[in-house]
Amino acid sequence: MEDTILVHDAGGPIATVVLNRPEKLNALTRPMWRQLGETFRALSADDRLRFRAGTAEELPWTAETFDLVVSTTSFDHWADQQAGLTECARVMVPGGTLVLVDQFSSLLLPTLLAGRRGKARTKRRASKLVSAAGFRSLRWHDLYAVIIRAVTASKQPAPH
Repeated sequence: MEDTILVHDAGGPIATVVLNRPEKLNALTRPMWRQLGETFRALSADDRLRFRAGTAEELPWTAETFDLVVSTTSFDHWADQQAGLTECARVMVPGGTLVLVDQFSSLLLPTLLAGRRGKARTKRRASKLVSAAGFRSLRWHDLYAVIIRAVTASKQPAPH
């Protein structure tokens, strides 16, 4: 298991942690969760690195910080999806790109009647939220099976 979590240190303020289990689609096991915790504890001792905790609805960065925001399979768990997308737009520079990957399929419509009520689980519902947050040029991409899809969109530049 020692080679399943790789840390790349570029010698600056960024360290990249990579899961290396492509044969298992990078699924996490309980021992890997523990190993990740140990990895992050070790990295937190490095004065060059800073860790920030937040939620999608309250990102701990100033406005117009990033040119790319990526969310992979967490969108369905956001407490307030519209607020989270609005926050993504806030921290993104004009012209920046959003990549949102999750389960989006009309096959999931029955789940909206019970526990996932109000969630954007279809392309149509997600597109409305993404557009309402100020993103444009939405493009959908099929990724895996019939339900894992990605939408890419760009933040509109500020009007002059």
